[in-house]
Amino acid sequence: MNDDNNDKNSNNKYEESIMEFIHMNVMAPPKYMSKINQPPKTTQPQMPPAAKEKKTGRREKEKMLGHKISYRNVQELKAAGIQLKPSGTLSLKEIKFNSRCIASYLKLPPLIVDDSTGPLFFNLIAYEMCPDNFLTDYGVTSYVSFLYSLIDDAGDVKDLRYANVLENSLGSDAEVAELFNEIGTDLVPNPEAYMEVKDRIQKHYENKCTTWMAQVYYDHFSNPWTTMAFNAALVALALSGVQT
Repeated sequence: MNDDNNDKNSNNKYEESIMEFIHMNVMAPPKYMSKINQPPKTTQPQMPPAAKEKKTGRREKEKMLGHKISYRNVQELKAAGIQLKPSGTLSLKEIKFNSRCIASYLKLPPLIVDDSTGPLFFNLIAYEMCPDNFLTDYGVTSYVSFLYSLIDDAGDVKDLRYANVLENSLGSDAEVAELFNEIGTDLVPNPEAYMEVKDRIQKHYENKCTTWMAQVYYDHFSNPWTTMAFNAALVALALSGVQT
C-alpha cells in the first residue's frame, strides 16, 4: 500500500514538474528571466483537440475560428504594417496584437533557439498528445503551431531576430526556419488558443486602408532622418509661401 502511494505521489510530482516547465517557459533570454517571476498557472482539465473537433458543430467551429487566416508569414505581416515586439513575459500564452491607425504590434514571448529546442518541443508536444492526458491545455503545441504559421523561411527568422523576439543560438536563420517547419507540420493545436489574436490580425490584414497607411508610414517616415528631411521641406515650403 505504501509503495502504491509513493508511486502515485512520484507520478504527481513528475506531472507537476512538467506543467511548471511548460508554464514558466525557461527557454527565454536571461534578461527577461530577471525581470519577471511568474508562478505556474493552474490548468483546468481539457479535452484533446480531436475530441473538441468532434463535439463542436460546424457553425460553432466557424464562430470559434473567426476569419479565415490568409497571411502566410512574418514578412507578409510586416508588409501590412504589423511590427514585432517582445512581450516581456515568459508565458507562452501571452501573445498579443495591438492595432492602431498606423502603428500595429504583434507581441510575442522571447525565445532562445539552440540545439536543445527541437528535442524539448518534440518531447513536450508528445506529452501533450498522449491519449490519456487530460491535464493539459495544449499550450506548447498551440504555441509552436502559431510560430509555424509565422515562420516560412530564413527571412522570417531574421525579422524575429531583429525584433528581439528570437535569439538564434542554433546556426543559420535557414536552420531555425527548417526546425519550426519540421516541428509544426501536422500539429493539431487547441482551436481556442490565440483565437482573438488571429482574428484581429486577419481583420487588420484585410483592411486595405489601414495597411496602406502603415506601409506609407514605415516606407517613408520610420527613419528619423527621412522624417527630419520631410519636416525641413515643409518648413522651407511654408517660408517661401510667406515671402511671396
